[in-house]
Amino acid sequence: MLCSYFEDALQPGPLKAFRTKRPNQILLLGFINPHTLVFTLFFNLTTKNMKIDIQSIHFDADKKLIDFINAKVEKLRTFYDGHLDLKVFLRLQKVEVKHNKLVEMKLMVNGQVLFVEHEHQSFEAAVDLALDSLVTQLKRFKEKMKGL
Repeated sequence: MLCSYFEDALQPGPLKAFRTKRPNQILLLGFINPHTLVFTLFFNLTTKNMKIDIQSIHFDADKKLIDFINAKVEKLRTFYDGHLDLKVFLRLQKVEVKHNKLVEMKLMVNGQVLFVEHEHQSFEAAVDLALDSLVTQLKRFKEKMKGL
């Protein structure tokens, strides 16, 4: 299904909508008759919405930590225009170990799953490291999509 804005364009008539090779882009062609092209328009259907799910395992995360993660994760929007679905898992490992804070991030992009995992002394540092790795993976994914 194309975007609801173009539902009327998909009906038979002088205006035709086509998907392009680039994700989230539509080409509109306007015809006077079957042989005369009047106009061509490209529409980018970028929504820039992101779903973030944060789960803390074996402890209760405080509001300050959740706000920190939400603020850091907003950086991902600058690297990808489409819909992003991010799951963040915060785990406390064994108490005896110095680096016992584990952060796992799973990002769903265009049906692909990007996954990172980092351990550190604090959740804030682990989130920073995991996010840097995720940004690198997202950039590589974006380059790969351009090549297709």
